[in-house]
Amino acid sequence: MGAFIGVPPSMVEVYGTDIKKMYIANGIPLCFGVITLVVSAFIHLMIMSMIIFTLAPIVFHSTIPSNIPLYFITLALFVIVSLAISCVLGLAVKNQAKLTMYSQVVFYPLLCCLVSCFRQNYFQTFLKVWENCFLQHGDILC
Repeated sequence: MGAFIGVPPSMVEVYGTDIKKMYIANGIPLCFGVITLVVSAFIHLMIMSMIIFTLAPIVFHSTIPSNIPLYFITLALFVIVSLAISCVLGLAVKNQAKLTMYSQVVFYPLLCCLVSCFRQNYFQTFLKVWENCFLQHGDILC
């Protein structure tokens, strides 16, 4: 989510405002804006992933992957690919409103795939509460 929703608006801010002119005036290559945003986002996303990795067994009683180095390598590749897609979005779309919409169009199918990975019993109680509150005879019962 941070890669798709957070990085492209920052790129529009850097390359769509006077910051780009300051880069040019000071002789700084324009690619430094992309590089600093991508490196910063990669570090932050990996830190968050490590926090989730350490807390998930405690909070959700999940199992730790059997091959931890392979897990982190594939996680890093996924983050890099996500950041690459976000760079393309951030550099291609200049309008902030359209950019947010395109980012969500890319992000939400990924979120739907992720939700399908949860166990069914996580959502059964939630859906039963919603059914009891909103769907009985069209009246709100909560």
